Amino acid sequence: MKQKYYVTLNPQELGIGQIRDDSQLVQYEIEVNEAELAEVQNYLKHYSEELYDPQNVILHPFSFEDVDNDNKQSLNNLERIYQIVYRYGTEKTKRDLESIYQQNNQK
Repeated sequence: MKQKYYVTLNPQELGIGQIRDDSQLVQYEIEVNEAELAEVQNYLKHYSEELYDPQNVILHPFSFEDVDNDNKQSLNNLERIYQIVYRYGTEKTKRDLESIYQQNNQK
């Protein structure tokens, strides 16, 4: 049975929950079963760990090439998360994401 969840995709806060926060954060409504929920949670966890991994800073001296590669990887992972949110999103979520996509492609 599918249940509603709210996905937050802000750099300051990534997460998923059944209660919509009253905060100023943008949250996307999705409808998923248990297996789909696990998929979304795994992608969010992976992206969050990659985004805030201190080893990336400590083990790699600063180089523009590394920063560029890290940025590309982060954007690819974030795009994948948005694709998953779109796939499981409610009609409103899909419309919101389509609108954002269209606005970004007009620039």
